[in-house]
Amino acid sequence: MTEERKLAPGELADELRELGRRLKATVESVRQSEQTQELRQELESGLRQLREEITEVLESPEVQRVGEQVREAVKAAGKTAGAEARRGLIAALKGLNEALERVIERAEQAAAEERAEGGEGGETS
Repeated sequence: MTEERKLAPGELADELRELGRRLKATVESVRQSEQTQELRQELESGLRQLREEITEVLESPEVQRVGEQVREAVKAAGKTAGAEARRGLIAALKGLNEALERVIERAEQAAAEERAEGGEGGETS
């Protein structure tokens, strides 16, 4: 038979803590290696240069002009869309009002017919 060893209280937690410490130490040593430092510096320099170039392009007169044209087009489209939406809403409301008017007319006609029939039936009694 194989002998099973019982875990001491807290042994699992101790092992997990030790694993965490070792992982941290490994990450720190890799992070501080020369190669990693050089790569980080290259990335920072490249990103800084990219940011400067993007800023330069965005501030150029051509991009500014295109940006203004886009803003004007969006503004005009918004006005057109708003006017079309307003016309559509008005047409829908008119249609709804007309439909309600027909329902009211039918209801009034039915009520008048009921009164007329009720009046005749009341006279025969």
